[in-house]
Amino acid sequence: MTALAGYVGSVLITSTPNVALTNEVLTDAGDHQTFNEPTASKRYWDRTASFTVQTAPDGVTWTTATPGTYTIRYVTGQVVFNTPVSGATPSCRISSGAYLPYSTLGQGKDWECIPAMDMLDSTTLQGYGGSHWKTYVPSLQGASIKLTRFWADSTFWTILQNTPTNLLIVSLVTGRTSTGDRYEGYARVKQDDIKLSVSALVEEGLDMDIDGQLYYFAN
Repeated sequence: MTALAGYVGSVLITSTPNVALTNEVLTDAGDHQTFNEPTASKRYWDRTASFTVQTAPDGVTWTTATPGTYTIRYVTGQVVFNTPVSGATPSCRISSGAYLPYSTLGQGKDWECIPAMDMLDSTTLQGYGGSHWKTYVPSLQGASIKLTRFWADSTFWTILQNTPTNLLIVSLVTGRTSTGDRYEGYARVKQDDIKLSVSALVEEGLDMDIDGQLYYFAN
């Protein structure tokens, strides 16, 4: 695969307040088990909102699904059922819930995504002639994000102080595909670094930690 120029990337970021979802019909992925938000502007759901999921065998007769029989993927705007929804026209909708509006992060100049795995040292005594190499057991996964932008206002300083609700959804777009090859996840602002120099534009560096799972989408 050919090298990719960084300037074609971008950063999408959500904002508050959230917007209500009412009887939002989702699109069947084809397996009658995974249902997707069909409207791009509504694809980032607010995990702090209360959601009610309903199914129908015909797209008309709706019944509230029992919690535990499905998983809501808030970052991706999806509902995934444990087993396929039955019926001639298996359907799913969000009877009530909310999404977060999003926009392109202004003045952004670079981003860095750092997925990581905690490794637990499992090295044991080897005895004479044993291996001198360490061994590890993989443990928890996580990810951090570093963003750099030209400083514009106090937006992220305000978010940083808004504890404990300084929660965003961040989408790191690579620009590799026109359909949005990207890394996404809920993120918390950990550090806001304002840098001023007499001979340069004022810059603002942002450090974030992913809260929950980091998702990757190739399309």
